Amino acid sequence: MQSSPEPSGLTDAFERIVHGLPHQREFSGIEIVTTRTRRNRDGLALSVMVDNIGKSTGVDIATCERVAARITLRSMRLANRTRSRSSRPVWTGRW
Repeated sequence: MQSSPEPSGLTDAFERIVHGLPHQREFSGIEIVTTRTRRNRDGLALSVMVDNIGKSTGVDIATCERVAARITLRSMRLANRTRSRSSRPVWTGRW
């Protein structure tokens, strides 16, 4: 039995969303360096580290905000699709 600190469905969805970002036109210049999911006292903490491909300056705040907004939007859409097929709530609005 594999132990996991978080629900695997949420983790899998997060990984799919994040690793799909560089394949979208507006995020084609970024790379996903790391992703992390950990449990804390309030729930789950999901984090992602991004970098610019081939640049030594890193990613600006505006790009980070766009990445976070896209992850949130895609997660909410996924949760709403899942909720419509299931009677149990999936998205709580907080990770």
